[in-house]
Order: sequence, then structure tokens, then C-alpha cells
Amino acid sequence: MTLNVLVGKDPSDPASTTPPVTDYTAGLTPDALVGKRIAVISSTAGPYPAMVSALEAAGATTVQVTIGSAPDTPGIVHTEFRRDLDAYLGGRFAKGGKAPDSLQEIIAYNDAHPVEGLKYQQTQLVANQAVDLTDPATSAAYTANLAAGKAASQAVIDTVLDNGTPGDPSDDFDAVLVPTGNALINVADRAGYPALTIPAGYGTGSAGRNPIGVTLVGTAYSEAKLLAGGYALEQATQVRLAPSWTNPSMWRCVPGSTFFTGQFCNPGDRLLRR
Repeated sequence: MTLNVLVGKDPSDPASTTPPVTDYTAGLTPDALVGKRIAVISSTAGPYPAMVSALEAAGATTVQVTIGSAPDTPGIVHTEFRRDLDAYLGGRFAKGGKAPDSLQEIIAYNDAHPVEGLKYQQTQLVANQAVDLTDPATSAAYTANLAAGKAASQAVIDTVLDNGTPGDPSDDFDAVLVPTGNALINVADRAGYPALTIPAGYGTGSAGRNPIGVTLVGTAYSEAKLLAGGYALEQATQVRLAPSWTNPSMWRCVPGSTFFTGQFCNPGDRLLRR
């Protein structure tokens, strides 16, 4: 529902000029995976095999594939960071307010408040501030790297989704399912392609109770398809637990919570009232 409201065309964002307007809730049905073809990888990581089995039980056909290596193209985030953050802060917040208007103001704030600010990648922020995209050589290199990285990343995912036969849509995949943290997720980010993470389980032992997921990756403007498939998979597995279970210590001072143990609250803690 939120995505339905957010989607639209932004004159300042060329990437938003072509997306189809759709109702993302229309395909959210428990049988949305029936007849779908999902590419999967060979992995025994965490709950991934069980989620592959859940896909099949929900009516999808899964086929194990080998995914190409991530493209070895220069990164661009450090180059565009200052330009884009300055544009956002300068347009989002009123000038002269308490909020920073630029990356340089954030750096200055961190320097003035070292206890709070200097532990958050200040060195990287300073390096990003030094990049000047108005320099012709820097701008030309950035433009070339941006295009090369996007094209190479799209090719990796498209090759999987079209099953190596771009002229034959009969054997195409609707999406790729990978364990969360898989390199393909970063490839999708560089490609500008959507990725949707679904709860798959929780860590044990030294991993604590940290949530573990699986991620569906698709091609451009396949958000509706990913949301439908993710919804069906989530409804079929029902593995998500309340945040109070994953980190009970944060809830022990909340009266009414499952883990309320007021006698173990830290000295000075004020019990939250309903």
C-alpha cells in the first residue's frame, strides 16, 4: 500500500519517467507462486534449502543455476556521494534551520561533537567531500564507470533470468532466489533492479537470534511480481517472530510484554506505561 502511494514520476529523476503505474496489492494472493519459474543456487546456508522447498510446495518450479561473477567495475558511490547528498539536504530542509544543508556541515558537526560524531566513518565523509564532480576529468570518468557498471550488472542478472536464451521467453525465470547477503544483491543494486527480502529464520548459537532472510531478485520494473511471490512465500512459511523474541532484553522493562521482568531492569529505568 505504501509503494502504491510512493510510485510516480519525478521530473528530477530520469529513472522514474518510464515505470508503469500499477496496483502492487493486486497480486498479493497465497497462490501467487503457482506456475512461476524461480532460479535458485546451490547453497546449504542457514534456512535457504528449506525456503527452496517451500517455493516448490507453493507451486513454483525451481531450477538450480550458476550465476556469473559480479562485474569488476570501479565503484561510484564515493564519487557521487557529496553531489547527491548536498542536493538532497539542500532541497529537503529549509536553509538556516538546525538540520545540516550539506555534507560539509555534517563533517563540521562531527568535528565539533567528537564523542557522538567521529565514530561514524568520518574519514570516509572527508574523502567524499574532496571529490569534485564539476571537474571535467572526474565527471567523465564517473559517467563512464556509472554506465559500465550498470550495463555489466544488468547483464549478469538478465543472463540468469532469460536462462541464457534471450530470444526464447518460454524458459525464462520470474525471479532468482538467493540467501540474504549473496553477492547478487549488490549486483542488483548496481543494476538498478529490484530485490525483495523475505523472513526465512533466525540464527542459533553464536549468531544469537538474528533474523535471516532470503532475497528475490528480478529485472527492471518487476516489483509487482516480486511482491506477489514474496507474499505467497511468507504466507506459506510464517517464520517471522515478534521483535521482542529476537531481542528480549529490549522488552524486559515494558509491562505487558512477554518478556517483562521488571526486577531485572537497569537502575534508573522508568517502566513504560500503556
